[in-house]
Amino acid sequence: MASDTNTTDNKALEYFSRVNREKIDRIYAAVIYELAVKNRCTEPKLTAATLAKEFGVSTRIFSAVMNLRFNTSFNNVLNHYRILQVTYMMKDSRNKELSCDDIAFACGFSNHMTFYTAFKHETGKTPSVFRNETQTF
Repeated sequence: MASDTNTTDNKALEYFSRVNREKIDRIYAAVIYELAVKNRCTEPKLTAATLAKEFGVSTRIFSAVMNLRFNTSFNNVLNHYRILQVTYMMKDSRNKELSCDDIAFACGFSNHMTFYTAFKHETGKTPSVFRNETQTF
């Protein structure tokens, strides 16, 4: 497995070396801006290919930047921002009538299993346990 990781890292470094530092920094900042500030993480159909095209770079370069700057894939970064939205909504008493799945779908998840897997990975808890522990209403 270590050789697979090294091969992946070497490929990412190869692509990364083809892009100048300024462009890498622009892509990195643009991803954060799009997901966190513009809240595009809630778009169910948002993909790495979509953003790469919007940023005017290949998906390979985009993925290399994601792996090297975020140390993970675009999908993991996207899920991170979605889970932040989910946890915020779960804590908000105005959403007490919404189910965990309703909140997940409102935050961009389009698949129940993907949501539960990402939530558990990010928080260490299931959505219902997290919600029960953090409810203030």
